[in-house]
Amino acid sequence: MSAMNENPVVWVILAPTDAARLDEEANEFRRKQLGWGEKYLPKWEARAGAGDYSALINRNPGTQDTHESPLASSLSLKLGKPVYVLYPDEDSEDEGVLVYEGGKYAGELAEAPSEFARARGCTLTGAPEGGVRRAGVAGVVLVEGASAAEAARALGYDAPPGGGGDLRILDGPAGALLTGVAYARLAYAARQLSEAFPSRDIYTLSSGPTPGRFLCRVVREGEDVGVFERPAVAGGGAAPRLDSVKGQTTPAAIADALGVPRDWLDLSQDE
Repeated sequence: MSAMNENPVVWVILAPTDAARLDEEANEFRRKQLGWGEKYLPKWEARAGAGDYSALINRNPGTQDTHESPLASSLSLKLGKPVYVLYPDEDSEDEGVLVYEGGKYAGELAEAPSEFARARGCTLTGAPEGGVRRAGVAGVVLVEGASAAEAARALGYDAPPGGGGDLRILDGPAGALLTGVAYARLAYAARQLSEAFPSRDIYTLSSGPTPGRFLCRVVREGEDVGVFERPAVAGGGAAPRLDSVKGQTTPAAIADALGVPRDWLDLSQDE
């Protein structure tokens, strides 16, 4: 474990976007705001949530009330939705949840930061409630109706990459399937693909990190147009909640309907 990860959390930003984009926005912000000094400030951790929100976690001592407010303001303007700054130190009078909307501070919520984050599918430290956290989130992207070669070209590859510890793009029964890399990278690729194929639905499926957790997100033209999740998380984002996908209501049946091998998502027969 690194020295950074041993430090307590100083602040957390919860933003209604995937971890890949949140990490990208944070890195761009750091380059502009910190300049040459950026390399001396340990990197913030972008962590994928189980719902529509992702968390940006800062553990750098002495950095409260420095960068979190302007970054949250910028994100709320770009995303067009509320962004939250959490101060989770229970021993500090500064513990709380701040709201940013439309590029500016919009108030404070009388809620416990850890519970507020958990209600939006994010955990700030350790394993989430409801089971043991596994190594990561298993993910698959389906580009409905597209071939592996078409999907590969849309992402800048000359031919579909075959793995070897990296991204795999394969032909599936319902379209091109992407897997083999971290979920955050897949989520970012899904948005790129949805812009490259505006007439097609892009499905991002994930399971974990807790046992029984499953998410199927439908993306079109770079935006979430529907989300199916089990179990449901209260206080999710703005995307419509789906009761079924392709007429199916269980994770295993949804994977089957989309042509995704169940073992790619660690789904049992009954899930």
